[in-house]
Amino acid sequence: MQYSQQHLWLLSWLLSLLAACGGRGHSSDQASPANMSGGAIADARRDNNYARFGNGAPAEKFRWTLLRGVRGGLLTPPLYLGRFRYALLTDRGALAIVEGDTALYQFHFPNGERAYPAIAADSAGMLYAITTRGTLHAVGPDGVGQWSKSLRPADTNAIVGYGQPLGMADGVIVGTTAGILTCYSSDGRQRWSIQLGAGIAPQICHANGVLIAAISHNDYAISDTVLMLDPATGARRSAVPLVGFRVLAGPAVVGSAAIVGVARRTGDGTRQPFLVAVADGSARWQQPLPLMPRGISGDQLGNSYITGTGTTAEFTGGMLVSFDGAGSRRWEKFFESELTSAAAVSGSYLYVVSRREGRTGLFTYDHDGQFAAFVPVANLADISSRITISPVAEPLLVAVDTCVVLRGTE
Repeated sequence: MQYSQQHLWLLSWLLSLLAACGGRGHSSDQASPANMSGGAIADARRDNNYARFGNGAPAEKFRWTLLRGVRGGLLTPPLYLGRFRYALLTDRGALAIVEGDTALYQFHFPNGERAYPAIAADSAGMLYAITTRGTLHAVGPDGVGQWSKSLRPADTNAIVGYGQPLGMADGVIVGTTAGILTCYSSDGRQRWSIQLGAGIAPQICHANGVLIAAISHNDYAISDTVLMLDPATGARRSAVPLVGFRVLAGPAVVGSAAIVGVARRTGDGTRQPFLVAVADGSARWQQPLPLMPRGISGDQLGNSYITGTGTTAEFTGGMLVSFDGAGSRRWEKFFESELTSAAAVSGSYLYVVSRREGRTGLFTYDHDGQFAAFVPVANLADISSRITISPVAEPLLVAVDTCVVLRGTE
């Protein structure tokens, strides 16, 4: 069966988002979003890709929280709205607002729609989620739907994918594989919408008054581009071509640079992965990577942490590698299973999910790459590889098939 490039790109986006939430499908070339959150308490984290909550700590065990009143499996880890209140998406078409272990409110997407495994919030607590039919829904902090907008192009037969929505101070920005980037205010007014000529990588970010997006042709024969835009109008401030490269991960803001994971196709058909830092309208540095990049996060010192997956049949495991702000490699670690999501960073520690001697669990390292702890997860067939850090510096995971939140505690 023949597929168009657009069909293949949409499949790539769907697989990447499923992989970010522990889906069982094979991972795609497009990386999952970094560990981002939203809501009033997380505004500082929206401008960076590291957590400022507490000091972090190596987890010694998991505490299980079965969510009462929520049915089905969970598509995403918690998105914090307050210290004990958070939002979740379920695989039964609901957006749940939970406090502790009890669902306070639930919004059910109309017409049997299902959401992409991605959710955002603005500073007022308005929640945003996109369904697989291309509808953006805004849901209030009381679980009541406020408005919805169709993101589909005029050609209703077009195959379109949708990225991670980016919550702003009083609204949301969303991008599509059709290359359309749109900003809505919290009351549903369209502030601006621009056509960028090629598909937008699922992750966009905002830092220091600049909106950063990667434009990808999903083709190794065409160079991709990192754009810096005015968040108030969408006007282009600068464009940095990534000559010979295709974007696979990011962009993510680390220190003063936007970091992207890329790859190029060689003459023998193999792929060579690299990390590129973009700043001040140009590519500041690039470094080779040992594995294909899947997620990017960073700390307050400007160090970046790159997760990756194997590139050959000989190695199908995962990688965690760190670079400093000048592009020098600091250290690297290898794992039994793929790391399809960005490392979570909190205080002096970072966290990833992988396997050790066949057991899936949470790994903790300090920023210098020193091993701190491994906590296995038992009695669950599948857990999310994506990690969220709570306001009290607990790493949290979710079970994919049941409504369970796992808290890594001291």
